[in-house]
Amino acid sequence: MENKEKLYIISFGNSSQYRMMYDGSKEQLEKSPRMSALKNELIEFIKDKVPMGSHAERYATPEIHEVENRDAAKYADYIDFDSVAVEDIKKTLLRDVENMLEQKQMDSNAPYGNISTHIKS
Repeated sequence: MENKEKLYIISFGNSSQYRMMYDGSKEQLEKSPRMSALKNELIEFIKDKVPMGSHAERYATPEIHEVENRDAAKYADYIDFDSVAVEDIKKTLLRDVENMLEQKQMDSNAPYGNISTHIKS
């Protein structure tokens, strides 16, 4: 019997990229119970750790790329997607969200940051 599993490369935000074997299409993987549960777990993790978790869904959405069989050897060194990877992803996403919020705060405090409201007609 032929193995129908395909190799996918998965990342979240600026996380590392991980290998995952899955028996289905990219669309099926994106909608799979495992990916849905993981996305929800990451959203809740971000919202729990960061006061403004409004960007949580964007950061918790995986980027998934299917690897052609002929190119699979190129990804042999990538780390397998497992529970250890999820913990690393959480750390990276938390840092990404915190950096984004810090940058947003610095931008809002910039001199002349709200210049349009200071100009009188």
